[in-house]
Amino acid sequence: LLYMVIFVNAVNISDGLDGLATSVSLSPLFLLFTVAALFASSTLIIPTQTIIAPGAMNLVIVIGSVIGSLLAFLWFNGYKATLFMGDIGSHAIGALIGMSALLMKVEFIVAVGSGMLLLSLLSSFIQIVSIRLFNKKVFLLAPLHHHYEQKGVQEGKIVTRFYIVSLILSLIAMLFFAYKYR
Repeated sequence: LLYMVIFVNAVNISDGLDGLATSVSLSPLFLLFTVAALFASSTLIIPTQTIIAPGAMNLVIVIGSVIGSLLAFLWFNGYKATLFMGDIGSHAIGALIGMSALLMKVEFIVAVGSGMLLLSLLSSFIQIVSIRLFNKKVFLLAPLHHHYEQKGVQEGKIVTRFYIVSLILSLIAMLFFAYKYR
């Protein structure tokens, strides 16, 4: 339950700039899509994954559909957004990431791949604790993407850089997956 709540809130908090939550969520979703496809194709048979094995193709279809939807949505949600995701969309994406990781028992791997989402959540948590305990701010504004905005970094650059780091973290997570299940 805590894992799910963390991911739902991480995506929701990341939804503060045009295209940020969408672009940063795509990397872990591609990671989950790849892992589910490996389980579905029986290329990878692991005794601990018996829960997902029969329904892995269904998960591939759902994750693939969401990836396609997010790519289409990103077309209209990039900087200067004409369409906004809102809580319903961000909660659904976070729930899909969290539940898929739990179903496939790849929680750590997905946490690594979702590092930018979790970093946004962590920055907000640190800010709240710091203000409550020490009456001092760690960041100019939380979550982290708003801190960079306050520093004068352009919105497009923040989104692009967060996406690049998210992509790198997902590749590292895939290496962990390959090492764990070789």
